[in-house]
Amino acid sequence: MSGPATPGAESDLEPSGGLRAVLARAEESLGGDASPSARLDMYREFLRREEQRLGELARAGAPGLELAHRRAQLITVALERLWENAHGEEAGDGLVLGAVGGFGRGEMSPASDIDLVFIREGATDRTAEEVVKQILYVLWDLGLKVGHACRTVAETIDRAEAEPLIKTALLDARRLGGSVLLWQKFLEEFQRRSLAKGVDGYLAWRLENQASRHRKEGGTVFVQEPNLKTGVGGLRDFHNLRWVGRVAGEGISPAELVHRGWLGSAEAAQAEAAFAFLMSLREQLHHLQCGPGDVLTLRLQGELAEGMGYPQPNILRKSEALMRETYGHLRAVHLVCNAAATRICQQKTGRPRGLWSFFSGWTGARRAVDGFVLQGAELGAESPAVFREDPIRLIRVFRILQDQGSVPGAELAALIRANFSLLTEDWARCPEVRETFLHILRQKGKVGRILRWMHEGGVLGRILPEFAPLTCLVQHEFFHRYTADEHTLVCLEQLDAMLGSKEPDLRKYGDLYSRVEVPEILALAVLLHDTGKAELARNHEEIGAVHAAQVARRFQFRGRELALMTFLVDHHMTLGAFARKNLDEPETIRAFARIVQDEERLDLLMLISAADVRAVAGRNNWSGWRELLVWDLYGRTKRMLAGEEEFLRAEEEKQKGRVQQVEADLAGEVSREDVAQHLAGMGPSYLRQCPAALIARHLRAVHRFFADRVAGSDALIPLVEWRDFPEEGHTEVIVVTWDRTRLFSKIAGSFAVAGCNILSADVFTRADDVVIDTFLVCSDRLEPVSHRVDRGTFEQALAESLRTTEDTLSERLAGQGPTLWQKAIGEAEFPASLRIDMESEPGRTLLHVQAPDRVGLLHALTGAIADEGMQIGVARITTEKGAALDTFSLLDREDRPVTDPEWQERLLHRLKEVVGR
Repeated sequence: MSGPATPGAESDLEPSGGLRAVLARAEESLGGDASPSARLDMYREFLRREEQRLGELARAGAPGLELAHRRAQLITVALERLWENAHGEEAGDGLVLGAVGGFGRGEMSPASDIDLVFIREGATDRTAEEVVKQILYVLWDLGLKVGHACRTVAETIDRAEAEPLIKTALLDARRLGGSVLLWQKFLEEFQRRSLAKGVDGYLAWRLENQASRHRKEGGTVFVQEPNLKTGVGGLRDFHNLRWVGRVAGEGISPAELVHRGWLGSAEAAQAEAAFAFLMSLREQLHHLQCGPGDVLTLRLQGELAEGMGYPQPNILRKSEALMRETYGHLRAVHLVCNAAATRICQQKTGRPRGLWSFFSGWTGARRAVDGFVLQGAELGAESPAVFREDPIRLIRVFRILQDQGSVPGAELAALIRANFSLLTEDWARCPEVRETFLHILRQKGKVGRILRWMHEGGVLGRILPEFAPLTCLVQHEFFHRYTADEHTLVCLEQLDAMLGSKEPDLRKYGDLYSRVEVPEILALAVLLHDTGKAELARNHEEIGAVHAAQVARRFQFRGRELALMTFLVDHHMTLGAFARKNLDEPETIRAFARIVQDEERLDLLMLISAADVRAVAGRNNWSGWRELLVWDLYGRTKRMLAGEEEFLRAEEEKQKGRVQQVEADLAGEVSREDVAQHLAGMGPSYLRQCPAALIARHLRAVHRFFADRVAGSDALIPLVEWRDFPEEGHTEVIVVTWDRTRLFSKIAGSFAVAGCNILSADVFTRADDVVIDTFLVCSDRLEPVSHRVDRGTFEQALAESLRTTEDTLSERLAGQGPTLWQKAIGEAEFPASLRIDMESEPGRTLLHVQAPDRVGLLHALTGAIADEGMQIGVARITTEKGAALDTFSLLDREDRPVTDPEWQERLLHRLKEVVGR
């Protein structure tokens, strides 16, 4: 009963006789007088058994596109019988039923919606209305998710013209049952009123809709959790080319587009293979999560890879293999289909649409440049043979794009992808290629987008083969949102954004970048900083440094330039690691200064480190506190490089100045004698570590604490003071109380109960057993903790926990949901490490913890430390995108560093249990 398909429908959607026969036998077994409920049960069982068969085929590895067609045939057969059972023929030529959208195309994944259109002739009569109701009621009773509309031909076309999404759904319409004449009338009216008119407007909308969807999905194929349907390079990108080709009159299948010259045969094959893979992956994803959802979450990636039979030795490697293949197919769909769709739209409308029309350089004027044609802001090729005539144009074209501030036309981008292999190793090593590439890298602020286009065209990996293995390389690490190649390109774009930026937090980096004398060295170091990850090396920076040395020699860098490039790659994580150390210890600064050696290296290390972190986390995960630490380290190291003697004298003068400032700030409130007694009781590191304003706040808080005790307040209840720092994105919390067992653990647990993230903690105990702890905390949104409810929750939880020796916090924390980052990372497999360090800071025993963060982790860690009879001298707490990076200074009960190896080993064993929970 299925009618003739529109040009947009697949040719193989006619259901097989087998399905019809199975359903017919099931109906015969019921008998003619079966009740509606019995008939409903029959349909339910028919669909269940057939869907079960499809599921078995999916587990056996049947192609997803084939299964999608079969599922569409299954629903089609059911709807044919429903039409007959609803006596649809009695409506005559007054009603027709059609499938639209994915059902119309025959692409039904397990959780896809069933989209239907009922088209009626004129006003609805009772017969047609009853047919529609009977069909829909049965579908709903079967639990199927149905989208439907019931309109006249004119109403259907009117809605299509008013809403492009409806017009798009109708492009894939096919008849399921009812009047052939009415369906033909609809097709003719749709063609006359909608498809033959307004082509330019629809094509422009398609490009803008595509661009808008891409922006919502992160703007890149290489997000950590891609959306198979609507993400960049997803199924919708393939569909978009079909719809553009259909409306433009160029055909809908890749074969038709090849015939008309819009796609090369290799491109078409690549796009079709990618689409088939994504459909198979979507099939498996829907089965795995038992319902709709097209996002490949980290939690599901490993399970999918396991289920799909990837042969790697463990689930992490299986997941990486799956995602690398997935990204490769997403990239193919994105590059091939978007380029072809853009070319069709531009030719049909006569000028660039969407993004390119906003470039101020568009004038329509044409100018020839070295075999290319510059028309306004867009660069094209004079001839398809432009690269075969001179392969070095494969690099010169990007210099032209950069120098002219232009963009590559869709045809030029496709031509580059089709010819990049002409840039052989011999060509890639020739002096002109090398000098042209270095010229591109020297153009500060203009590098990122050019190298992105080079990578998309396949050229970057020919010039820099060390970078090529990063393509689509998945990074299953705490921090990375992108694949390794995308992360590197975002790093370069972050550097570009620094130059001339008016944002306060970027302006300082822009000043450093503007003074860089060797921007090509910095850009190459960024390109190479993660190349060691392709070899799955534990210390990827060491492998990257070897690559840097190879590239430096190949580019004929010698001496200082070679050493500088190797240094930047080898130490691109060193600055961040030192920023988490105790910066108030001269030895910390001295050690870092010995590594960087001079101010130029320090400046370049600041830039590569900032670009790396920002490309990992984005601005939304960049805390003001981290920024302060990095710039504090930079300033101190710069002074140390100017001369150690001067540095130490300046530090000593700074401490004297702090004492004087504290005395001045507290004049009339606290005597000089009390200030001196307080400082003497806190130990020498206190004055080095705490600025004058903070010391003054400590003293005021201590005086209020004792005043409250005199006034009769509960001696067990601490004094808590809050101070917001909105520009830095955190709140300072001072806690003053008497020292007692598990105090730090209870404070940390109370912050967790209140939903506060601890950025840092300074823990000091005076000689009179008064504890003065200072915390910097923020919300999950990296904002100050300003709401009185959150503050009250913390203070109440802390007070309750300190009134008893029982653990009142663990149970409360166990009932809390995951943090935002925990929701994001799910149950992904991340490495945890625990390490005792007695070398980094002489005279101290440090415990370094790296572990997946969870609610109450810090409470559990510090509780375990207390249970082992140890104290925490200083705590440096960092939380970055689901990872806890904490350092604790461990002391015994006599305030001496914990040096006993057996004691340390017992603690590590206990902490492994805590981290592994």
